[in-house]
Amino acid sequence: MKKTYVYFILYLLSFFNSVYSLPKRQEPIGAIGGSITLSIEGRFTCTSGFPVKKGDLGDTDTGLLLAGHCATKNDVGDKVYVENNDGSLGNLIGEIFKISYGGGNDFALIKLDHGWFGYPTVIGPGLDGKSEILKVVQISSPEVDSQVCLTGSTSKSVCGVLIEAEADASLNVQNKFNKDEFLQLDELNVIDTGSSPTRFGDSGAGVFVTRRAPLGLGMVAFAVGIYVGFVNDVVDHQEAYYYPISTVLETFGGLELITHSLF
Repeated sequence: MKKTYVYFILYLLSFFNSVYSLPKRQEPIGAIGGSITLSIEGRFTCTSGFPVKKGDLGDTDTGLLLAGHCATKNDVGDKVYVENNDGSLGNLIGEIFKISYGGGNDFALIKLDHGWFGYPTVIGPGLDGKSEILKVVQISSPEVDSQVCLTGSTSKSVCGVLIEAEADASLNVQNKFNKDEFLQLDELNVIDTGSSPTRFGDSGAGVFVTRRAPLGLGMVAFAVGIYVGFVNDVVDHQEAYYYPISTVLETFGGLELITHSLF
């Protein structure tokens, strides 16, 4: 009788699994924010910008902003990986989903996949000035003479003084995808970084301002823009250029910044 009972239980389990197939084990889910070193197709190193949602991504997916010249081609589809500290390829996190390069623009949108989702953080100076993970809480449009920062994969944390805040600066660059011509990037703002320069590999990094959070909760970040390039006009003096965050969000179908609550 006991043996018959065991066989009956096994039969029920077999029947249940055949009719109601159990869900397969999901991929590990990982959160990824700004200031992370990325490798595009294993060829170009750039820095992740702010995490976003909605707009061209639809209602369920999330993404990361990036500089357009980080792509290997002026088209979509490039695979995007986290780059390990030793330069090797880490996790595949998504692909270039949208790109706007030319016509004054130089930015792109990564669609996250493979279990990854956007998380609103950047790396920046904390209360003691040392780099730490900061929550991104809102968008800001700082005025001239404000201190603004970015953290790139090459230069790490760089802060400077905003010297152009009306999105009317331009930058002439060599066309990434056609070396025989130059492009003019328009509607940029400019940071005087002094003797703390940005470098190649920092492209795509989120530009932000920091403020003290209420109730002694440390520092938080306010999203300002996406960094795309620099000019060294004199020795030990650099100007860094970025697109205002609103320009990039509007271009890709009215994206929304993913943010933390202050509390």
